[in-house]
Amino acid sequence: MIRLRLAAAVAALGAAVALLLLPLPLPQNSITVALEDAGHAPLLFGLSLLLLWVLGATTLSLRARILIALLAGIAFGGATEILQNYTGRDGSWLDLRSDLLGAASAAAVYGLWCGWRARRSWHAPLQALSLTLLALATLVLTLVLWLPPLSSALLALRERVERFPVLFAADFRHPRYFVRAGGSTARPLVPVLHDGRWVLPLHCGAARYSGITMDGLPRDWRGWQALRVDVVNPTDAPFELGIHVRQAGRPMEYAERFNIQQTLQPRETRSIVMPLADILHGPRGEPLDMSRIWSIGIFCAGRAREFELLSVALQ
Repeated sequence: MIRLRLAAAVAALGAAVALLLLPLPLPQNSITVALEDAGHAPLLFGLSLLLLWVLGATTLSLRARILIALLAGIAFGGATEILQNYTGRDGSWLDLRSDLLGAASAAAVYGLWCGWRARRSWHAPLQALSLTLLALATLVLTLVLWLPPLSSALLALRERVERFPVLFAADFRHPRYFVRAGGSTARPLVPVLHDGRWVLPLHCGAARYSGITMDGLPRDWRGWQALRVDVVNPTDAPFELGIHVRQAGRPMEYAERFNIQQTLQPRETRSIVMPLADILHGPRGEPLDMSRIWSIGIFCAGRAREFELLSVALQ
């Protein structure tokens, strides 16, 4: 019996290692990263529960089984987070926390199950009640820490699908999943209602090229005609805005991407429309592959240090 359980556990462990270490065939943006992170807790929950099932065929005490499962979960989570830095993935302390929550919740469920099966033989009801409350508290804590980020990422994913070909708009309900600060741009990026419309204020710092980047976009732009960026110069001085578009797998160098600079007059609102034919031939060498677009950068190109972003869309 224990050999069969051990074989099942080893097979599951191999699958888990592959899921955690190998690059996933998904565009790496804030949404997919959040969904990947949310998968750590249920994955470690399943692995830890499987380990406890294997240990259940031994003569170890319940306390020893739970302790081994917790230590194994911590060790496995820590090792995979370290190894992820060498396999194209990003390890993080938050992932390790999720791993620990998954292992702890598995131990809690297992403890409750074993306690329920042995409830008639318990001679210390107060101790049994304390352990039950601890297990339930562990499960509640796991759900409280796990569900909000997961639900927020899923809502952002739905918003991206529903609003496409709009790639970003200041009135998005989950804007932090679509843009990230670049250079020394002030953080956090929070849209505000200004003159009856939603705008994303960008306060560029001391870096020469500060602004925002949109990574992991819907890659295939074939069939569309242009990229439109709606921006506002809220200042009383002319403003130099820079925009670049980059293909997945190509270097970040200036000559390897599409680049454009536009001067906005004081208090001007403008829709900058860039034909995709121009973006295609933006690099000095080989044209961009319009089915593998990776990122858009929108930044302060001159001395001006402030602008407002309204939307970015294909048309």
